Amino acid sequence: MSGSPWQRVAWQKNMATLAKIPPEWILPEAVLEEAAAMRHITGPFIRKLLNEEEVTITEAPTAQLIGYIRTRQYSAKEVAAAYCKEPHSPISWLNNCLHEIFFQDEIEQAVNLDRQLKETGEFAGPMHGVPVSLKDQFHVKYAAETSMGRICSHSGRILWNALYQAILRAILLSNSRKFIVDAVKHSGHTVIEWEPPSHEEALALHDIILDIDGGDDVWRQLSILHEPVIPQVSERFGNGPKDPVPTLELLDIVLKHKAYVARYLEYWASTVKHTGTGRDVDAVILPVAPHAVVIPGEYFITASYTEFVNILDFTSAVLPGTKADKNVDVAHGDFKPLTPNDEVNWRAYNADKYDGAPVCVQWVGSSKRSESWALQ
Repeated sequence: MSGSPWQRVAWQKNMATLAKIPPEWILPEAVLEEAAAMRHITGPFIRKLLNEEEVTITEAPTAQLIGYIRTRQYSAKEVAAAYCKEPHSPISWLNNCLHEIFFQDEIEQAVNLDRQLKETGEFAGPMHGVPVSLKDQFHVKYAAETSMGRICSHSGRILWNALYQAILRAILLSNSRKFIVDAVKHSGHTVIEWEPPSHEEALALHDIILDIDGGDDVWRQLSILHEPVIPQVSERFGNGPKDPVPTLELLDIVLKHKAYVARYLEYWASTVKHTGTGRDVDAVILPVAPHAVVIPGEYFITASYTEFVNILDFTSAVLPGTKADKNVDVAHGDFKPLTPNDEVNWRAYNADKYDGAPVCVQWVGSSKRSESWALQ
């Protein structure tokens, strides 16, 4: 393949990834075209590409899946194969999310677990045979190299901050929020409103910290294969590294960071006065984005919605909640954007485009407990 070095590496990675997919999983062109025209490809669409056993495995709640394995209804190998097939077939590419495939490694681990169970009669642990997925930035055994093989525009997960500073306070997630609140209350959990220290302060700190080295690390990595900065971040990184933050200024940033985290933890602890449970909150429920999914070319100033979690070094997870509905997700008459970023997202929101697309919620914990939930 001709082209720049980074393009050749990306192409090689794509081909290596494709080679790991069993031939029988490769989808016909007609199926790919059908998927490309859909707003979401989970549920019925995915089910028709799997057999009955694979659907049962991949749609089972974790506790039920553990039961299947412990009663020997399904082996660890069968579970691993079903999970590999569902997200790692070419279908996932249509969702602008190219996964690294560890098919051989996952199956090998599963076979070893099955062998251990057969020989000893003992399970490896409470999660024996249950697949766990981690982002590939983590340094874990069996992890792949960092090249993702992505040549198209980059995408990412976007989260909404705790001050409701996104458009969907008034539209999309105002409906999802009620849906989630009602579900949590129905389950018997205590729900309170979340009024923490300003997340704007956290976002400002995060931006400064990201630029401490003037972008030197980013540019060093890009220079290895002469890879250009993608358009979405070109304004931030410019044409090359800038001067790093001076030492005294860096020390000031460290102190501000420590003070902010201390205030946030103090607020968290103070919620014991409002929960009615005799303890502070265990976790916070947050909306996930100012829109249901990322539309190529319409990723507007939303990466900051993850940043306050990073500043606090908390644990977060994103779970499915409901679906966008163009007949319900309409702007309230009195809505006014809180910030310039809100207004950009508000004006970019198109209810027809997002209709039927999945809407998720973020669950943030302070790594202490996880029995009951507090509402953001």
